[in-house]
Amino acid sequence: MMQILATEDFYKSAQGLLHLATQLISANTVFVAINDRVTNRIILAQNRDQVLIEEGLLPFVDAYCHHVCANDNVLSISNTATHPLTSAMRLTASIGPAAFIGAPIMLKNGAHMGTVCALNPLPHEFRRVDEEILMASAQFLGHVADLEYQTYIDSTTKTFTQAYLERAFARWPLSTRDPVSALVVHIPLVELIRGLKGFTLRDRLLAQVSQRIRHALPEEDILARISETEFAVLTRAGDSEATTRAHAIIRHFRDPIEVEAQHFVLSPSIGIATAPTSADNLPDLIQHATITAYLARQEHTSRVRNHHPKEEASAAHRLEIASRLPRAHQNGEFSLHYQPKYVVSDERPLVSAEALIRWQQPDESWISPSDFIPVAEATGFIAPLGRWALREACRQTKHWQDLGYPRIVISVNISPRQFELDQVDHMIQETLQETRLDPHWLAIEITEGLLVQNSAAVAETLNRIRQLGVSIAIDDFGKGFSSLAYLGTFEPHALKIDQAFIADMLKNPKYYAIVAATINMAHDLDMNVVAEGVETEAQWNALEALHCDVAQGYLRGRPVPADVFESTHLAPNRKIVPLGSSPK
Repeated sequence: MMQILATEDFYKSAQGLLHLATQLISANTVFVAINDRVTNRIILAQNRDQVLIEEGLLPFVDAYCHHVCANDNVLSISNTATHPLTSAMRLTASIGPAAFIGAPIMLKNGAHMGTVCALNPLPHEFRRVDEEILMASAQFLGHVADLEYQTYIDSTTKTFTQAYLERAFARWPLSTRDPVSALVVHIPLVELIRGLKGFTLRDRLLAQVSQRIRHALPEEDILARISETEFAVLTRAGDSEATTRAHAIIRHFRDPIEVEAQHFVLSPSIGIATAPTSADNLPDLIQHATITAYLARQEHTSRVRNHHPKEEASAAHRLEIASRLPRAHQNGEFSLHYQPKYVVSDERPLVSAEALIRWQQPDESWISPSDFIPVAEATGFIAPLGRWALREACRQTKHWQDLGYPRIVISVNISPRQFELDQVDHMIQETLQETRLDPHWLAIEITEGLLVQNSAAVAETLNRIRQLGVSIAIDDFGKGFSSLAYLGTFEPHALKIDQAFIADMLKNPKYYAIVAATINMAHDLDMNVVAEGVETEAQWNALEALHCDVAQGYLRGRPVPADVFESTHLAPNRKIVPLGSSPK
């Protein structure tokens, strides 16, 4: 709290009031102090003849302000040496008998955040007008503080906002000898927990998260909440010291966080960028650190990662993409391409299609999904982009149905990041209602990475999605953190075998055995199997011999725009088999 009230605007307001009060109040010293109930900080003091009070820090309990903040009115003491509240205080012994008067600076919510006070070295009674001047001054500073509080303090965690970081950064000179580092701390699945348990639990969890981060840092570091699931630390430290701070934060999350008798295990990932090496302005510095935090999370080897100048080219490319994503979305540069999925049988009927996001720039060049999807996930833009993709896929599918084309299931990828940023089950339900698509014709594809983050929370969300009538498939099965336990916990409808196994299954006997075992296991668990990346007739025939259900790949069709998919794959003479039925 103290730093927010010591901003330039607050100082200017306090200086003007002190100058006026010094002339009007019958006292030697007038001062303004702020406190956090632990430390009292005198931010401005004006002494006439004798120096009684100077700017600086004092334990709150040792300050006269401690008694002022105990009530909502002016406290006037004619003789501090004889008054029961102040006679035994060390401050009284230090400055001797004095007359003291103070008024609390109160915020709109009733909290006392500081005081406006006056001291005189000779005991005497203060006038009524002295009390009124101090009270008016305190009320005015309370209004100033309220405005700054709304701008610079996050109401949930009581940490700073990014707006305050920008002010602090602007005041700090940059040089290689005096670097400034930004640490972005990404907290996974906070938004998912909000969706499961409600805003109250989420807010309490976030408050404890901020406290753990704060306790890991030196007092002079600035902690801010910059998004729903991310905090930023601004520190006057170089790369090495910032890394030490990051690992200290990680250690503070070793133990579960208990909220409302529930325990949450959170594993933050932290990205670090240092000025002026990485950037000379705060927005780019935060952006570098944000993307680096996401990369740290993807690597699974270390939860702390530093941005380095040698990565400048790729980092600059990521920053450019990040800056262009919102406008590209607004300008309609994104579209969905559809890749067919066919039943593995002699008849080879069309059963489904996967909707894939593509980005074509105004000059008609394309940006690869492998370039923009990770950036969208790192910056959180995957949330609006993912919502659009789901809505567009459902709208297009319903449109095809209304035109009389045979009905197929549309598959949409849902990023793990979306589970953090959105209430995915609500999003799906609202989209189905808006587009009037029957849930039977929608499937979502999730990755194994989602399943290892918070199994209980994810299971609840996926169960609600399943209850809507929407199918669930695990994408790229075998590529990441495969565990048979997850299949029992999450009960997906289908497994998609990663294309790496399909590509080499006829060359590597071990891969063939993995594909065969996966198909048999899935069938034993009443799940369908989709083979990804099927490119040759030989692969198709081998999968058919293994009784694989569905195949997807260039052999039967590349991802194409909606109109091409419609003319190429939705011909009326195609035989359509609903997902979940037994292909013959």
